[in-house]
This record gives sequence, C-alpha cells and structure tokens, in this order.
Amino acid sequence: MRVLALVDGEHYPPVVRSALESAPATVVGAALLGGIEKLTDPTSLPDLGVPVVTGATPDAALLEGLARFTPDLVVDLSDQPVVDARVRMRLAARALAAGVPYQGADFRFDPPPRPHLAAKPSVSVIGTGKRTGKTAVAAHLARVLRERGTPPVIVTMGRGGPPEP
Repeated sequence: MRVLALVDGEHYPPVVRSALESAPATVVGAALLGGIEKLTDPTSLPDLGVPVVTGATPDAALLEGLARFTPDLVVDLSDQPVVDARVRMRLAARALAAGVPYQGADFRFDPPPRPHLAAKPSVSVIGTGKRTGKTAVAAHLARVLRERGTPPVIVTMGRGGPPEP
C-alpha cells in the first residue's frame, strides 16, 4: 500500500523520519503542511527519508502530494497549531474527493462508493432551502433539453408531511 504522510515542522524531523521508516506500509512521500519556522533551516525541506512536497497552504501541500505520489492512503501525522480540527476535516474532504482514504490517529475516512447508476448523462438540481429557485432552474433545464431534442425525465421528491397541508 502506497502511503502519503502529512507532516508539519512542529515535530522533530529525526523522530518523524523514524516513524515513517517503521510504518507498516510503504511511505512514498510526505506533504509538509506548515510549521517550517521551527525547522533548523526553514529555507530547505527536512530530510524525512522520503520525497517531501509542500505548498502555500496545507490544502495545496496535500493536493501536490496526491498528484505527485498517487497514494492509496493518506496518513495524517500533523497536529496543532499547524492543523486544527477544521483544517483536518477540510484535508480529509479533499483526499476523499480524490478517492483516497484519510487516516488520523484515532479515525479513518474511506471514500463513499460511487457506483455508475445511469447509462445516459444525468443532471441533478438539488438544494435544502425553500424558495431558492430549484423548480425554476429544473423547468428551464427541461425546456433547454427539449429544444435540443433530448426529452427530459424529471424525478421529484415530495415535500414530506401529511397528504393535505
């Protein structure tokens, strides 16, 4: 299994390197998410025993790591103050959107299954708010499709509640 490790400069690089070397899977690279001001030489990337990428933001570093290393799993070894809970969940969402599981110290998120359900192209008009224009957008879309010679099929969801308002 190819692993991308998410690390920060807050942790002593030799300790991080030791952790990566003793990992039960093949760590193919590390994404340095920030905290470089704590490094001995903040102008160069730390020697972690694997290739290291970085970015202007934690998100950019993760995306660079995903693109360069094509991992099967992202393992998050970072911590506060570089990565707080909000940033961590955003990073997890980005990994999942790329189809890669995201694992932290005490949790793991796996991408949801995305079975191919339709043989034809489909469009969804969704929203949870009332009076946001969903019906108008869907009606316009149906008219455009019909004008182009594609008969639309519309599936609606009921409003819920009793049969009579």
